[in-house]
Amino acid sequence: GGVVATEQTWPVPSVPIQDLFPKGDFPMGECCEYQGLNAYRSTKAELKEQEKLHVEEYKELREAAEVHRTARKYLQSIAKPGEKMIDLCESLENKVRELIRDDFPGRGIAFPTGCSRNHIAAHWTPNSGDKTVLEHD
Repeated sequence: GGVVATEQTWPVPSVPIQDLFPKGDFPMGECCEYQGLNAYRSTKAELKEQEKLHVEEYKELREAAEVHRTARKYLQSIAKPGEKMIDLCESLENKVRELIRDDFPGRGIAFPTGCSRNHIAAHWTPNSGDKTVLEHD
């Protein structure tokens, strides 16, 4: 076999997230205990056992979160005033495809990148050929 990556490449991430966590032990991130009226969900034995049924789903969500963190950091490094929004979105989407090892329809991007630009709602997406640029206020 080849060399196993143990860390992401920067400033341009190129190692698929699965390669960084070959055993599927993706970072957990922040976990919050149930509070108040929902506290019984973490103390009741039956509910704790039911929670174990979702381990694979949580693993997939943790992988997605790691892809998101990596892609967000990458986009922040390339987003500069004057850049075309379509170019930024396409760069981001291509990077995500690389990080998840896209094999559509098995794994892929579900929606186009939604942007929030100044007064424009967060669900705006530039179309091919759009000349809109990232501005600085």
